[in-house]
Amino acid sequence: MRICINAGHFYGVDPGAIGQRGTQEAFITKVIASHVKKYLEGKGYEVFSVSSKSLAAVCKTANENRCDYFVSIHCNAAVNKEARGTETFYFKGSKAGRKLAQSINDEIVDTLGTRNRGIKETSGLYVVKNTKA
Repeated sequence: MRICINAGHFYGVDPGAIGQRGTQEAFITKVIASHVKKYLEGKGYEVFSVSSKSLAAVCKTANENRCDYFVSIHCNAAVNKEARGTETFYFKGSKAGRKLAQSINDEIVDTLGTRNRGIKETSGLYVVKNTKA
């Protein structure tokens, strides 16, 4: 099985959300993606890690490597300080995507004790629309 892991945003170019102490989303996603890649490779999966300032390049990497699954990691922020927790998106109508999203979401919530914001269908996110995984 081939899995593409995307560290959301691009460290040094597009930092993404900025935490209260100045932590950049791009830095956190890079660290998380590195750990996820190592873990999955240890389980015998072929993993492609991609982080690019071009979303088209991210999709191209996943598609050219014929990945079965595509996971993009983000740490979003909101003005409302009560908006917190874990939510996981999957491509609208994908039964396999829904199952994977539920598994990932449950594991994060159980392991980290975060608030469960659930899984959500989407078809509007660029990387979700433009990867074949």
